[in-house]
Amino acid sequence: MAQFFYTQKMCKTAVDNTCTLSSCKMEHGVIEGEKAVRTAMIVMLMHMLASLGFNANASTTVVTNDVELARAIVNASAGDTIELAPGNYGQMLIIGGQYNQVIVGNKRIYKKTPILTGGVTIKSQDVNNRATLEYIDVRQSDYWQFDSLDVRPTPSGTAFIAVKLNGNDMSFKNSTVSYGDYSGWTAQDWENNAGRGVFVDGNNAVIENNTLHGVNMGIIVNHYAYNANVLNNTIDGLAGDGGRPLGDYATFEGNIFKNFRNVNGNHDDCIQSFSKTGGVIGAGSVDGVQIRGNLCIASEDQKDPLYSTPQGYASFNGEMKDWVIEDNILVSSAYHGIALGDASGTIIRNNTILDDNPLVNGEDTVWIRIDANSSGVPNLIEDNLTNIIVDTGFADLAGNVEIQYADYDNWFVDWQNGDFNLKPTAPVQNVGASGFSGGSSTVLTAFDAENTGFSAGPSQLAVPVPMSGFMALSGIAVLLGLRRRRAVRAA
Repeated sequence: MAQFFYTQKMCKTAVDNTCTLSSCKMEHGVIEGEKAVRTAMIVMLMHMLASLGFNANASTTVVTNDVELARAIVNASAGDTIELAPGNYGQMLIIGGQYNQVIVGNKRIYKKTPILTGGVTIKSQDVNNRATLEYIDVRQSDYWQFDSLDVRPTPSGTAFIAVKLNGNDMSFKNSTVSYGDYSGWTAQDWENNAGRGVFVDGNNAVIENNTLHGVNMGIIVNHYAYNANVLNNTIDGLAGDGGRPLGDYATFEGNIFKNFRNVNGNHDDCIQSFSKTGGVIGAGSVDGVQIRGNLCIASEDQKDPLYSTPQGYASFNGEMKDWVIEDNILVSSAYHGIALGDASGTIIRNNTILDDNPLVNGEDTVWIRIDANSSGVPNLIEDNLTNIIVDTGFADLAGNVEIQYADYDNWFVDWQNGDFNLKPTAPVQNVGASGFSGGSSTVLTAFDAENTGFSAGPSQLAVPVPMSGFMALSGIAVLLGLRRRRAVRAA
């Protein structure tokens, strides 16, 4: 039981203007310890709520144009919500520090960017009729939370960034970024039209439940941007890398990358990292990254003139320390399915990494490998299902299974429709990213090797899902939270 300590105080009475300690306790209940504990708890609670953006005086402001939005931003404080009525608000810049200003559309307000202590949410008032912005650019300002917005940049070239978050504790959720309908674009159209999606340059960012369409690069977490969470996003239409976890302790989980296009000299990757220290690429390390439950599929149309086969989950410059790469699926024909040029303390487990087009590099040419271990901390590659496991001597190997393209139909429940569960009759169990099922889909059921396309007609089912090479897989939820499993070969 907690003990509280009482302090004797002088109490005025009708007798002698004093009282004994016991009478003070009885008559006035002076419990100094209890008061201190209560005060400390209240202060702690207030700090917790402030960190979550709660403010007893928080308000919701509805705006209808760029001028109102700019004024709402400069007047915001922790816990506030700014709701945008349907309409186009143009550009949005929130700049702190030396060049302090807020710009929305044609409205510019100098020297009034607020210094926040908790989150301020900027969102659409109607999620079914979303507010549109040309781009979002936050610099040296923290705690902004963007939700249910439609970002549509004007064509500005491959270096342009649609959503730039340079500050700490920010989020971008439930929103869209689109550079346009890329279905008929030429390579030059891609170069002219498609910029970058989301660029994170601060700590503790959350990028979640967004759809990016027709981008040059998908979601980039910059060097020295720590603890980013990139969760459950769909990036559809890419001329570069789907994701880049360059900062330490980033998590890329549950994302879908699909429809890569061969536009320039970039070697496309689903997710790629590289270290950079002192301006030198390849110097230092990238630490503690988790790549989990992602799906990467090369293309919905192998006949597209810009058809591309991206590499999978890779790093070729610098050391990757203490990484976990698990429960991911890759369906592409590039050699590097999972490939780390230098890694230590890294685990690669329960991934399904498959060649989907034997006409590109030959059958069964997609591999998993680690090519160096500078720090000497052991690596582990276990329970993966892929075409080739390359034993370089830089990782312990356990329970991995190599599969040939010719065996896909016999091993998987219905891989052409996106179901990568192993059949009960498969010669192995509990390897790869088992438990992943695309469910209903619109599928093309047979690959026509002569025409490098699909020969059988589509089967119309309930829910359309993305197709890569031979498969249709769009709109699916990527598996999450699969348990680590050991390979168990059937007797």
